[in-house]
Amino acid sequence: MTDQNIRTYFIPPLYNQRTYEYLNINKDKHLRFNKTEFYYNKIIKWIKKDKAFSKYNKLLPLLKTNKGFKYVYTLLRLFIKKTKINWYELNDNYTDVKDFLQHNLIIS
Repeated sequence: MTDQNIRTYFIPPLYNQRTYEYLNINKDKHLRFNKTEFYYNKIIKWIKKDKAFSKYNKLLPLLKTNKGFKYVYTLLRLFIKKTKINWYELNDNYTDVKDFLQHNLIIS
């Protein structure tokens, strides 16, 4: 072999692999509280004004308590679990959420 056939290559050092940690916005308690409060107030408004929700008038006293707020929260969690959407996408799916809530409110 001659010196002309030998080549030397420069191998750069490996890049420092950085790991990025993103916040899971679906676990944000403030976002969940805001969305639940929005739909909680909407349900009370719909029961008072919408004919489709008028059959839930008996539920109104229960909904105006803290248990009613928790009930709306569990319904929203059920909707999110079934549809596999995110908490921040609830307003984008407003009509779907309204239909779901209309069919899943229970008169006790």
